Amino acid sequence: MGQNYPNVATNAGSETKNVENLKTRVDSVRSCFSGTAPPTGNIVDGQFYYDTANKKLYELHGTEWLPITAILKNKLFYKNLVITNDDTTPTTKLDITADFISCVGYSTSSLSKTLDTAGTGVNGLDTGSLASNTWYYIYLIIDLGSSAIGTSPTFNTLLSLNSTSPTLPSGYDYSVRIGAIRTKSTVEEFRQFYQSDNSVYYTNTSIVDTPSDADCNVLLAGTVTTFTNVANLGKSVPYTGTAYLSRNVRMLSNLGAGSSMFVRPASVNTAIGGVKLHATTGWIQSEVPCSSTGLEYKVGGTTPSGTLYVIGYNDIIG
Repeated sequence: MGQNYPNVATNAGSETKNVENLKTRVDSVRSCFSGTAPPTGNIVDGQFYYDTANKKLYELHGTEWLPITAILKNKLFYKNLVITNDDTTPTTKLDITADFISCVGYSTSSLSKTLDTAGTGVNGLDTGSLASNTWYYIYLIIDLGSSAIGTSPTFNTLLSLNSTSPTLPSGYDYSVRIGAIRTKSTVEEFRQFYQSDNSVYYTNTSIVDTPSDADCNVLLAGTVTTFTNVANLGKSVPYTGTAYLSRNVRMLSNLGAGSSMFVRPASVNTAIGGVKLHATTGWIQSEVPCSSTGLEYKVGGTTPSGTLYVIGYNDIIG
């Protein structure tokens, strides 16, 4: 049923035309229409239609009614999103909380879930079992159920090998990626990490105090003197096989005596020199922009050599 608008009274004289134009505009720009089929008359671009049968909101784009969820797809909004290893079972469970999270037009003011890889389905793996040396992608999943627009449907989580399209449990309508986690290189266990909003930090002491974690080591005593890709970056920065899902990487570097190192986004303007690191006692912490094709480096000096450990990155979630 559409909204009913009262007729606008018209006056004789010079203002009649203006009033008639106003009446036409009011009748045409109807703010909302609800029913089991979209309106066909007096419609304008940007008008909304609510399907009462399927409980979905549509917006008119040209001559096509598009689901508002398609327009808002991958539009993720959040406040104080935190993802980290579970205190009790840190190797196979993740704790996920947020003060507010919204996706495809639906939101919840409180999210608190434990994702357990012991099982499949809601708050577990979408399929299969946990494997070593593998990137997994963390999703918020939404079950609309019988919820109407403006009310809160059911929110849960899911872990998947797929970076864009997880296998949703029965009854779930939407998903949005909110994080990623890689398992250890030799065992089927999560690496230790802490994610605050979209900033990810590796938290094991063997990387933070004195770097020795092989899983975080992406370059060991590199000696190339022309820009070359950091081939092992995908060990610590989410990589889909075609693109890195980060735009900033935090790292620790250690250079040989008398060495210097440049690190920059891969496949960028060759005039960009990148971040220059100088040899010093101990480890140097830095943050480097990252492109979808990763990072590249070169070393210089009298005895060129450089080592890199990734300690964190900013994830492109949503």
